[in-house]
Amino acid sequence: MPSQSPQQFRLPFFLFLLLWGMLPLTAQTRFSGVVLDSVTLEPIPYASVYFADNRGTGTVTSAAGSFDLSSPQNDRTIIISSTGYRQQQFTLRQGEKRNMRCRILLAQEDMQLHSVVVHAKRRRYSKKNNPAVDLIRRAIAAKDSNRIESAPAYSYRTYERMLLSDDDFRSGEGFLYLKHDKCLQWADSSRFTDRCILPLSMREKLIQTERLPHKSERSVVLARRLDGVEESFDEGPMTTNLEEIFRPINIYDNDIPIMLSRFPSPMSSNFATGFYKYFISDTVMIGGESCIEMAFSPFNPQSAGFTGRLWIARDDYALRRIVLNLPISSNVNWVTHLRIAQDFEREPCVDVSGAITRYYRVLRRQDFQALLSAASFIPQGVEVDQTRIFTDYRIGEGSVDKNPASVTYLATDSAGWSSSPRETEGYWNVMRPEPLPPTGQKLLAFMQYLRRDRTYKAATTVAKTLLTGYLSLPLSSRDSVRRVFDLGPIHNTLSGNKIEGLRLRLGGMTLASLSPHFFAQGYVAYGFRDERWKWRGKFTYSSMAKQLYADEFPHRNLSFIASYDLYTPGQVISPMYKDNVLTMLGTMSNMRRVYVEEYRLEYDRDWGRDFGTVVWASRQRNEPAGTLRYEQIMADGTVQPIHSYRTTELGVSLRYEPGRIPYNGRKGPNTAFNLVRRSPVFELEHRMAFKDLLGGDFGYQRTEFRYKHQFWLSLFGMMDATLRAGKVWTQAPYPLLELPPVNESYILQKGTFQLMKPMEFISDRYAQFHLTYHAEGLLLNRLPLIKRLAWREIFSIHGMWGDLSKCNASGTVGSFLFPEETIPMDNIWYLEGSVGLENIFRILRVEYFRRFTQLSTAPDKWGIRARLQLSF
Repeated sequence: MPSQSPQQFRLPFFLFLLLWGMLPLTAQTRFSGVVLDSVTLEPIPYASVYFADNRGTGTVTSAAGSFDLSSPQNDRTIIISSTGYRQQQFTLRQGEKRNMRCRILLAQEDMQLHSVVVHAKRRRYSKKNNPAVDLIRRAIAAKDSNRIESAPAYSYRTYERMLLSDDDFRSGEGFLYLKHDKCLQWADSSRFTDRCILPLSMREKLIQTERLPHKSERSVVLARRLDGVEESFDEGPMTTNLEEIFRPINIYDNDIPIMLSRFPSPMSSNFATGFYKYFISDTVMIGGESCIEMAFSPFNPQSAGFTGRLWIARDDYALRRIVLNLPISSNVNWVTHLRIAQDFEREPCVDVSGAITRYYRVLRRQDFQALLSAASFIPQGVEVDQTRIFTDYRIGEGSVDKNPASVTYLATDSAGWSSSPRETEGYWNVMRPEPLPPTGQKLLAFMQYLRRDRTYKAATTVAKTLLTGYLSLPLSSRDSVRRVFDLGPIHNTLSGNKIEGLRLRLGGMTLASLSPHFFAQGYVAYGFRDERWKWRGKFTYSSMAKQLYADEFPHRNLSFIASYDLYTPGQVISPMYKDNVLTMLGTMSNMRRVYVEEYRLEYDRDWGRDFGTVVWASRQRNEPAGTLRYEQIMADGTVQPIHSYRTTELGVSLRYEPGRIPYNGRKGPNTAFNLVRRSPVFELEHRMAFKDLLGGDFGYQRTEFRYKHQFWLSLFGMMDATLRAGKVWTQAPYPLLELPPVNESYILQKGTFQLMKPMEFISDRYAQFHLTYHAEGLLLNRLPLIKRLAWREIFSIHGMWGDLSKCNASGTVGSFLFPEETIPMDNIWYLEGSVGLENIFRILRVEYFRRFTQLSTAPDKWGIRARLQLSF
């Protein structure tokens, strides 16, 4: 990094936001940070901060609890004190000259009286005969009757706003190429520190939620809006992922989803009193109601839990207000500060006669504030300010419209952008339940300036190409020019193997701006060793107009596909995205491949949010390549070489995903960047081929079932589960039997066997499973020193059972001779497992795999696999 003040580059989406800044070194010792309440983590204003060895040099914290203190005498220890709090001391470690982001937690004096004044030694916390524990148990017992979900019918509206800002907008520096004095007019104050922030993005959403009598809850996104530096390349998936990371919170649930993790709720029916300690601190009046104030914190400070306070109404033990904070010692990535506040109010329930039968406690407002940073030594970060306001509550059969069409099915729930968000300001001014905060108003002014700047538009084009892998054409700096074609993916342009040699590829796809109903995508490739052209073209008609891409939800797509390319038997990568540069590692030397020429007609339809079908007909020609050979056993016992064979196939696939969240984008939901994995997926597929139909050489029947799901185990982490089972009902050549999915690359791939060789096993009846347990630091968080690394444990087991029918056994008339080193599975098991670590440097996952069965034929009994993986 150069010694001069660098130009700062900031990407808008914090998942890709590794903001590098310069930490200027000085000859003096410098302390800066924030002073917080140890329970609520709210800032403590006007606290005294001074040096232990030089009490004449000091300062007081600001209204936001922040301070900045320097000493030319290299003092290394400061003292922090405030009325009503215990005095705290902070010392720099050996070798440090400064701490730019120290976080001082002060404990209240009244919380320490029992251990400091009354007793000679600290009193052990006990749940027995503890009035705080008795009170929280009563509140938990009453939560089901108080929550709105127990009402017979209800409806309400939610306004949601999320602001993302660049934290630590420092004096003398600007944003991208803009000068500081130009940016300063749009800067605002941080909620957590005394630094300035520069707003970068704002998302707004309006949602109508309703549950009719004897019906399930349904939600409609009425309107969306996006203003921000990422608006030119946020095509739906980025927003969907952000909404998954910052999901709505129901404090009454046993687990609370935050940042793709699960935290035990202080109102959990299963773990509340076993995980948290509770203290009664005061009795206060809130909105004319007498409430008991309680503080809580985890028994183990390193556990993934909250600290905070809650207020329980004395008359019905309902939750009136709660404040949640994430302890600094929690093993949660990226989060420097996190605060959640919820306010509840009483709302009447009206029966069919119009009479009020009872009252429910409904959520009126939720504020979520967080400061996210890439690493502790990088001062910059992203400040998140999310607000949800709940209005227009109607509870009871006498209040809710009984017309089932009052809440309609919205197909574009995950990416329903208005055609021009900047022209809907009047609509949002009316529909917002409160005016925009100053940060939001400054963001709108900032974006108006940037949209007129050509240099900024060029920078966003480069950023979009790097992030998506596609270059949109035609290139233009004018907003009026529509992008009609995406060139890419760029990272598939160059690859190679021993059969093709150097492989060059060029591809792309049309966009809905060219035609919202007709789409085309594909590529052409050339191998310089085999001297063959490869190609793929997919032409799609959608009866429903799309906003960007053909694969947007919902599907009503009729497609024709023509392709010719080189494949590895058992390969599970999508043809459009295979031959990635990274997959070359470990796969270059594989000489057992096939050329496949296919013509396919398919109809893909979603029949609702949860259920979809795909019906297809295809004609395929399969030709062995490299060292692979096809040799068929004839009726007279002779073996005849087969240059290629053809199949004519019909098939149908059923997919059921209850609670599905649509994920739109170029690749659809089957992409590694899709963070929405909360729903189980069930798939059932049957395919059949017909001999002599359109030149088909073989007939066969095959059925397969697939299941995958993520199980959250609350305090104990998460389990990834995948199951796949099937049967080939008739005789078929071995390429049409089950060839297990394997991973030759050193890059970890889900749903594959890491130590199995390609085409090592063949079966026609099979069952496969893949189980991966993410312990989330359950063990390592309790080890001294090791817990500072924030590593997390992974354990996995992968297995397959297979069998081969007599009609498909080796040597059967009409079958193909099995390749050398291929093992027919005769009611045998294959097992492999792994132990590993994830969250290494917050982005790396490494696993050690060990093979447990069929060791005599295994060239590799163990191996190391790794992948980049963003962890929270």
